[in-house]
Amino acid sequence: MKKIIVSVLLLTNIYVASAQSLETGIKMVQYERYENAKKELSTINSAMANFYVGLALIGQDKVDDAKNIFNKYPTDYINQTGLVRVLFEQKNAETANTLIKSIVDKNKKNLPILRFVADAITYTNGGDYNQAVDIYKKIIEKADNADTRIALGDAYRKQIGGGGEAMNNYEKAVELDSKNSLAYSRIGSLWYEAHNYNDALSNYTKAKDNDANNPLPYRDLANAYYWIGKYDLAKQNIERYIELSDQSLDDKKKYADILYLTKNYNLAITKMQELLSAGLEKPYMYRIMAYSQYEIKEFANAKTNIELFFTKEKDASKLIPLDYLYYGKILNQNGLPEEANQNFEKWEAMDTTKNKLEGFRSIAELYRSTKAYDKAGYWYGMACKKLSNATKTDYFWWG
Repeated sequence: MKKIIVSVLLLTNIYVASAQSLETGIKMVQYERYENAKKELSTINSAMANFYVGLALIGQDKVDDAKNIFNKYPTDYINQTGLVRVLFEQKNAETANTLIKSIVDKNKKNLPILRFVADAITYTNGGDYNQAVDIYKKIIEKADNADTRIALGDAYRKQIGGGGEAMNNYEKAVELDSKNSLAYSRIGSLWYEAHNYNDALSNYTKAKDNDANNPLPYRDLANAYYWIGKYDLAKQNIERYIELSDQSLDDKKKYADILYLTKNYNLAITKMQELLSAGLEKPYMYRIMAYSQYEIKEFANAKTNIELFFTKEKDASKLIPLDYLYYGKILNQNGLPEEANQNFEKWEAMDTTKNKLEGFRSIAELYRSTKAYDKAGYWYGMACKKLSNATKTDYFWWG
């Protein structure tokens, strides 16, 4: 009898430890700490843990690996919703929606399974967000909780004009759980998107204060502080984010981005060089180095790196207007004004934002500084002809 009691106690302890590891692993996925999530979950032999390992792999853009993980439990409905996510990631919406219908038809009254279906729709692209909203509402009718409110808010946020309902649900999540770090992060992000940086900062700070282990508020605080010109605070927060994150390649990219944006150009270059030296080459590293080298007047190095970036970046969708604007400026500073102008034209055609005044003006002033007055006049003219907020000074220089 004593041996049986010991065995039961041991099994109980193992169960408790597994439950704690699962909870921790899920939180790591929510906090985008995917490598730590996989380590935490790998010790648990269950369909649920397997599912979250798959989500972590999707978070790392390892979609094929995630598919293999989900297929370990082919009859488990939750892991089938993981395959739904894989299909949406692979742009195979038709097959994804067919699989959703199959799961829903077999689980019409099984709200826990339907919750995973709704999440698969909400956290990918290509599904019916109204279906996700309807499922979340049914769950809330049975048992209202902060976690479901956040998910419902996220579903509304994917819909055109859904920001108001998203905010209502995030605020309801805070009412239900006043210490919910993720809810405050979501509220902060809505304010950030509305360019209300003070309210964004307030809520990101609450998110940070309510869970010291959540790295996401520090990343968001860094971005918000950048936009209000508090570069030292932006740098402090991105460094704290790095400390709490998995320090993955993507985390380090975010760090270098903030270093560049906050004018820490030399450090941004150093961080990219460290990654390249470690054999972790990605095209964007050359972009960050080129931008930063231009700003510290290392024009020859900037030209080398921006051209390496264009050569190595095979995905045209990842090219942005600023790439051509910087390339033009770099070429001009290397004594190639005609080639520079060709890239400025590419920037102007590609940039669809309404207010390009600073871009036009920066090109014109660059040409004016090198006494290329005809080209300076042309770009001042572009500003005056295309924009309503051009100033009298712009018109003066246009001539």
